[in-house]
Amino acid sequence: MAKLSDRILGERVSGYVTKPNLLDNSNFQVTQRGTGPFSLGPAGNYGIDRWASVQNSTTHEQDNNSRQTYLSASRSTSSGIILIAQPIRFDQRAEEPFRAGTTFTLSWEQNSDSQTGGGCRVSFAKDWLAANFEDIYTATAIKVCPANQWTRVTATFTLTNNAVDAGMDRVLVEVGAYDPTNIVPAGEKLRIRNVKLEEGNTFTGYEPTPYAIDEAECMKWLFVLDGNYPMYTITTTSDIRRTQVSHPKLYFSPTVTNVTTNLGTPSFQSSYSGLAHTTINTDIGDTNSIAQLLSATISCEL
Repeated sequence: MAKLSDRILGERVSGYVTKPNLLDNSNFQVTQRGTGPFSLGPAGNYGIDRWASVQNSTTHEQDNNSRQTYLSASRSTSSGIILIAQPIRFDQRAEEPFRAGTTFTLSWEQNSDSQTGGGCRVSFAKDWLAANFEDIYTATAIKVCPANQWTRVTATFTLTNNAVDAGMDRVLVEVGAYDPTNIVPAGEKLRIRNVKLEEGNTFTGYEPTPYAIDEAECMKWLFVLDGNYPMYTITTTSDIRRTQVSHPKLYFSPTVTNVTTNLGTPSFQSSYSGLAHTTINTDIGDTNSIAQLLSATISCEL
């Protein structure tokens, strides 16, 4: 049995030390937008935190079976391609370790009511534009995944050039059903869990990230203040008083929507500076009023 120190530094699995996972929310436990289903039309739309779709007519939602959490993806038409995507921005982790000559292992588990073929696609990308995608590695039908059985699919690839040389700003990782000979019927759910991207040419075992760590990382890309948990400020003079919400630093300039107050005239603005902590303010100048910041969505998942 592994000691606690081994689990902290990396649990030993089959003679290897478990290496860090380069993906966020890899078992889909954080769902700030809710559990879905989310209809993801255009490329780049997000559903479960940090996970999006490049294909049109795709639906994502969070599902659970006992203590396992997974993402269910489906398409409105029969297809051999149902891939879920996560972009790793270089603003987030700089360019390391995504440099020419570095080898990575990408793995995940998938399950569906029909037999599927697991596959993946890894690309340099920029701004979710089709013209700005440069494939690094594409592998179709890596492994046959029998119906109603969780199957781990593993792929290894090596970068041959640097993203900066190609003018790209992220690595886009896509996994799921990718096999023209195993078609998933329209509306059938493809279930995916325990996705891992790690350095090296060997799968070293999957360890879930503690929820608090995943949540803090996801909040750097998306923060939702739900109306069920409003913030209040009581003003007692004509001077401006502020209702504010502070949260972990954002990676990019956010857009802010859906802010209301129950009294007074709000002057709503986002206050941020680069990677600094972000404060969302609603300014109220009414005398003896209560300012209510009911809901706010801050997103920089570009």
